[in-house]
Amino acid sequence: MNDRPDLAAELDCDGAHVGEEDAPYEEARRLLGPDRIVGVTCGDSRHRALVAAEAGADYVAFGAFFPSATKLATKYRATPALLRDWSETTVVPCCAIGGITMQNCGPLIEAGADFLAVIGAVWSHPNGPREAVREFNAVFAGYSRAQI
Repeated sequence: MNDRPDLAAELDCDGAHVGEEDAPYEEARRLLGPDRIVGVTCGDSRHRALVAAEAGADYVAFGAFFPSATKLATKYRATPALLRDWSETTVVPCCAIGGITMQNCGPLIEAGADFLAVIGAVWSHPNGPREAVREFNAVFAGYSRAQI
């Protein structure tokens, strides 16, 4: 559940993702307990990601990487170098967010993103979300962990 750990707890979701404007990590963890997933948006800040990881976040998210119609007022612009640095020096998984499409995700995968947030690319795909997922899977098939 995005942005709403209270609803995630109420609806028995697997977890929640919180951003800067949402409930703080500690509140999300309190609401969801130790066994559910809590991810934290960190913009373009390695420091914020380290703080979240040390507090116990299950993953951190960096971005936006590209302009996005999902959240128009993105004040941070992350780079693939941040993903690479994070993935080479920590064990906490990272997610890339913000304007990610099948056409632009390659450098993020190569840089070490463990997850991609692809809301707009899936839900706005002209042939529907099922086709979007098929296309993303075709892109992912072109990469192997040995290459990355």
